Amino acid sequence: MLDYISDSFYRFTPKKEYLFDNLKNGFYPRYNIENYDYLLKEYKKAGFPTTLAIPMVCFCDIPIVFINEHIKKYGNFAIAMKKEWGIKNLNPILYLTDDSIPQKKLELVQWDLMNELKKELSKDNDVALLKAKNMFMHYQDFIAYLKKYKGLTENKKEVEYYREREWRWIPEVSDFDTGNDNILRLDPSDYKNIEKENEKLKRQYKLKFHPEDVDYIIVDNNESLKDVRIFLSTIDKAQLSSKIFILKDIINKRKELLNDE
Repeated sequence: MLDYISDSFYRFTPKKEYLFDNLKNGFYPRYNIENYDYLLKEYKKAGFPTTLAIPMVCFCDIPIVFINEHIKKYGNFAIAMKKEWGIKNLNPILYLTDDSIPQKKLELVQWDLMNELKKELSKDNDVALLKAKNMFMHYQDFIAYLKKYKGLTENKKEVEYYREREWRWIPEVSDFDTGNDNILRLDPSDYKNIEKENEKLKRQYKLKFHPEDVDYIIVDNNESLKDVRIFLSTIDKAQLSSKIFILKDIINKRKELLNDE
C-alpha cells in the first residue's frame, strides 16, 4: 500500500564533501533568511524588519519514491535518519494558507503584543517592559516554525512549500537579560556577512547523532559509494558501510516493494 509519509527523515546535500562533514561531525545549522511580511504586518507598519535570519537544519519527510523533485533542488547525497531520532530532535513546520483562521489569529496576537510593548515603552517600569519584550521575542520564536503554504521564489516563480514536508531543528541560546532560551537572531545589517556568521554558528552549535540513529546513507553512484565506505573507515564508523545505497537503486527497490504489496 502506498504510504504518503516516509519511514525516515532525509537531509539531502549537493556535495559529497558536505556528506562527509555531516557523517563525521553531525549537522550544523545555517542562517536561512525567511520573509514573514505576510504575517508581521504590524511589525512592518512600526518599522521593524519582516525578514528574519533563522539558524536551522532542515529535513524532509517525503517518501523516497516521490523524492525526484526534491533532489533537483537539494542534491543527490543524503543521510536518512530514523523517525525516533527525528521526533525527539526536530519539529514539523506549520504551513499557513493566505487569510486562513490560524493566520488571522496570529495577527491578532501580534497586534496585542505590539500594543503592550508600546504601552510599556511609554512608562518608567523596567520589569513590565522586560516582560513585554520577552513575550515579543517568544512570538518571533514561534513563527520560526511557520511557513507559507505556497509563495514566490526570488525569480518570481510560484512554489508550493508544503510539498517539502519540512521538519526543522533550530538551536536556542540563553538570554542573560531574561533568563529564557530564545532563538538566535541575526541583525539585517549582518545579512551581507551571512557566510561569516554561519562559520560562527558552526563553532558553537551542532545537531549530533549516533551511528544507530542512521537508517541509511544515499549517494549518487558506485564511485561515491566506495568513497563513502573508505571515509567511514577513517572516522571509526565502518558499521555504517552496510547502510550505503545508490539513490536510483533504493528508489527502484522501494517501488518494487510497493508493487508487491
